[in-house]
Amino acid sequence: MIENTAPDMPPVIYVTDGDYKRTAPAFEHEHAYVRADLARQVQDALQGFLEDYVEGVKSGDWGFWDPEEEAHVIASRAALAKLKEAGL
Repeated sequence: MIENTAPDMPPVIYVTDGDYKRTAPAFEHEHAYVRADLARQVQDALQGFLEDYVEGVKSGDWGFWDPEEEAHVIASRAALAKLKEAGL
């Protein structure tokens, strides 16, 4: 919904959510916060899975190979590094 608050002011865009209205910038800020929180959750999950996987491989119980040479381990470590660089 777009409303004009005054003739000399630009229109204000409201995003309705239930019974209250938020301005678009507030909505975008909240959306960015949710994305950052989700990125942290994915980062924590990937880090934990990667550590468990590498530990399992190095135990020898699953056979003998170098997990650090596997494409998905390399890609996971690269993704985690990018998240860390981004400050997430």
